[in-house]
Amino acid sequence: MSDADAPRSMSVVVRVRRTIVEEVHVSVPITEAVVTDDRLDGAKIFDAALAIARDAEHRWRPEGAPVIEVHPLQTPPPDLTGTPRSIV
Repeated sequence: MSDADAPRSMSVVVRVRRTIVEEVHVSVPITEAVVTDDRLDGAKIFDAALAIARDAEHRWRPEGAPVIEVHPLQTPPPDLTGTPRSIV
């Protein structure tokens, strides 16, 4: 059977994404930077924890299984970008 005689098939390209969540525990020093009115300030502690996690080398661990879902923004694959196609 030649290519011209082969049955035609159609497909739809769907953009899918996989999100992997990781976790790490960081130690936030109790300093004046995280205290307000002689009390620990939760928002400041969380801000400091985020800064520590971003700046330092940590052993991040996967948290659960990856989430695989249809991407909310459907765009053409990179090899088709800028190439208008019509459905025949």
